Amino acid sequence: MSTELPPVPPMPADVAPPPAPRRPRRLALWIGLAVAAVGIVVAAIVIPLVLAAQAKAQAEAEAAAAAAEAEEKRLHAFAVALDACAMPANLSKAQILDGGESMEIDGISKSFMSPMQVDDLYCILEELGAPETLEARIGQTRALDGRQTYDWDGYAISWSYHPDDGANVIIEHTD
Repeated sequence: MSTELPPVPPMPADVAPPPAPRRPRRLALWIGLAVAAVGIVVAAIVIPLVLAAQAKAQAEAEAAAAAAEAEEKRLHAFAVALDACAMPANLSKAQILDGGESMEIDGISKSFMSPMQVDDLYCILEELGAPETLEARIGQTRALDGRQTYDWDGYAISWSYHPDDGANVIIEHTD
């Protein structure tokens, strides 16, 4: 007795093969849709984050440039004031010190013979935005008063007066 199965006869040419199962197509479709949905969600999260990071970097760069420009302007304030008052630092008794952090003016006098007159000092103070009351304080200083000080928007000034030597002034940035 033989347990062999009879051979399967070949299919006739006019008979169509059985259809392939549809599950793999549906599964592939669902996987594709899921991948696309995840891609959209990731793009919706990542793109705004990248744009925000770029905007922040640009704002920081602009702030740094503005700060550098403001510092440059601050350090040149004394030279600008001297130029505006037609007093080049090398021709007057004014010296810009510490890389633009301060300025010293010696021998300020009311005499027309002096290279530095009190009106020149008042011009410098006006260019630096000093209040007019400071001019009055300086004008009323006597030798007996010793060294005087005053602060205003970003500046500090100290001065003394002697009838023989005139006024000696130091102006400094405070910020």
